[in-house]
Amino acid sequence: MKGKSARLKVAADALKWPILNGGFANALALKSGPFKGKGKTEEGDSFTISSKVVRSQYGDSRKRQRALWADRDVFTGFDGVVGPTGIGYDVVRMTLRAASPGDRVITHPLRSFPFFGLVSAAFEIEIAGERVGVDFNLDRHDTLVNASTGKLLADHYGGALSGDPVQYRLFNSTSRPGRRLVLTRPFLIDGYSVGDIAVRIRPEAKSSIPDSTVVPDPDEIVVTANTKKKPRYAITLGTDYLKNCSSITYDLRAKTVALACT
Repeated sequence: MKGKSARLKVAADALKWPILNGGFANALALKSGPFKGKGKTEEGDSFTISSKVVRSQYGDSRKRQRALWADRDVFTGFDGVVGPTGIGYDVVRMTLRAASPGDRVITHPLRSFPFFGLVSAAFEIEIAGERVGVDFNLDRHDTLVNASTGKLLADHYGGALSGDPVQYRLFNSTSRPGRRLVLTRPFLIDGYSVGDIAVRIRPEAKSSIPDSTVVPDPDEIVVTANTKKKPRYAITLGTDYLKNCSSITYDLRAKTVALACT
């Protein structure tokens, strides 16, 4: 980028737009275009996201793409992250272990959005009539779901939050609080058990997911708010789910992702 080398991590659950540390963006002297965003961390700290179209080169692949950066450093050990859909190659293969003669190939269509195309290397499954986005994180053992998906799974497969709060990490290495979700019926994707599940829950939020650690008060009145905003369902599968798989192959021209698993 701009004649300087960057240490970018290709993360399976990252976006097609590279996200850079603020310090590295400053070193590149990047000046933001008109498109900016604001957000808050789960601790309540505000941050700004800036963006600019830049020229990038990944190996022998050159491309123009929009780069995003925060007004702070959010990655440790590298300058930023980018997803498999953002590095300019038609086929991207992530090798997990040596291939086995018994591997079977499972193929899903990648999720594409109008005007934006393949924003992330995610596919969709259906749970209880709802479309749920699925991607992978090769740095974590368990599977991570957001609160809406945790509620969907608890309702459909039977289950409850269990144990003390746990810490999970996003692709940007930031630690966040969550809870374990224990289901009473098996949850399988493509015939393989999903394994341990952690639910992303803000510390101050009161979840509508049953909690096995809380003794119900028969006199308590529970009020559930109605909202017109459609829930977003998302699952990030960890290495526990992938333990029987040798590779993940993204064919961006065919818009498919294929897992080779025994």
